[in-house]
Amino acid sequence: MKSRPIITVKNGTVYTPQEVIEKGLVVIDGTQIAAVAQESDTEVLAGATIIDATGKIVAPGFIDLHIHGCGGSDTMDRDEDALASISKALARHGTTGYLPTILSAPKEELLACVTRIAQAMAKGVEGAQILGIHLEGPFINPKEAGMQNPDYMRPPSWSELQSLIEGSQDNIRMVTIAPELPGAGKVIAKIKNHKMVASAGHSNATYTKVLKSIRYGLTHATHTFNAMRGFHHREPGVAGAVLLHDDITCELIADGVHVHPVAMKLLVELKGPERVVLITDAMRGAGMGNGAYELGSQRVLVSGGVCMLPDRTLAGSVLTMDKAIGNMVTFCSIPLRGAFLMASLNPARSIGLEGRKGSLEAGKDADLVVMDESLNVKLTIARGQVVYSA
Repeated sequence: MKSRPIITVKNGTVYTPQEVIEKGLVVIDGTQIAAVAQESDTEVLAGATIIDATGKIVAPGFIDLHIHGCGGSDTMDRDEDALASISKALARHGTTGYLPTILSAPKEELLACVTRIAQAMAKGVEGAQILGIHLEGPFINPKEAGMQNPDYMRPPSWSELQSLIEGSQDNIRMVTIAPELPGAGKVIAKIKNHKMVASAGHSNATYTKVLKSIRYGLTHATHTFNAMRGFHHREPGVAGAVLLHDDITCELIADGVHVHPVAMKLLVELKGPERVVLITDAMRGAGMGNGAYELGSQRVLVSGGVCMLPDRTLAGSVLTMDKAIGNMVTFCSIPLRGAFLMASLNPARSIGLEGRKGSLEAGKDADLVVMDESLNVKLTIARGQVVYSA
């Protein structure tokens, strides 16, 4: 019988949900974490591969719930290698799990796309693990289309969603929906009953309408502040509802472009660090430099870290999770431990995977990242395998 590989990461500053361990030790047995402790309290197992993290940070692998692409590939590409390419590119930035995110499109295209992702999940990919699918459409409001094509947006339909669930082999984990659309409440209730996450986004809903949707089962907000009715003192809108109510976890694109640093800090102050989820909303240009790229059949220009359509509408980002964490620390003075929480355990909890993902604890999947003091990724381990080494 073949023995499982043992990896010991030692001498690093280890971030756990309970504490920060100086000169910590993380023992990986196969695909799981066997122990997390002070180095002096745990004996290094004979035959283990030793990774010396002296002077470095050891954190849980990052989970991105909202990403369209990276490294030149898009989650909706028909190329069968696109998802594998994205997974490898994400690992370079400490991401160990993600939800490929799909834009509004014709029914046949959406079905083909979720089928391809399900096949990639069954086959497995090297790098960041595909944890499910995020549908960022088509059940959204054309009045808050953002960069998406309004022609492909339509009222919520449980029968259409059911066909996508079947095509995905039951791998849809999150559905962005505009609560004000006809029939949205009933569909949100069915989404909840099916153990998926209903997220308010691309919405012009009133505060009252969002409250009703929370009672139906709404629990999440898609890229908070962006493509949603903003706060007004006489109509608090979607933004006011998701900021105020503890039932809602809020996504945040922490690039300093989509959301001003003051608004980023305000979000954390109001929600608390445990109810904010860092996302990238990245498109294929992430990690690729300036130039012209395609997103949702539209031409996107990337310049100076900003993605725009020719009419200057923001169109995704080139943000990576490691940079998002650094921005929270730099722009908002968020403690590093809190920033890691927003990038790992919070997203895992949002989609019901906190039992095996999102933190460095014995018994959980061996997903971790080693960073230097400037938060540059030096090593990424996913499910016990080294998937990136600088």
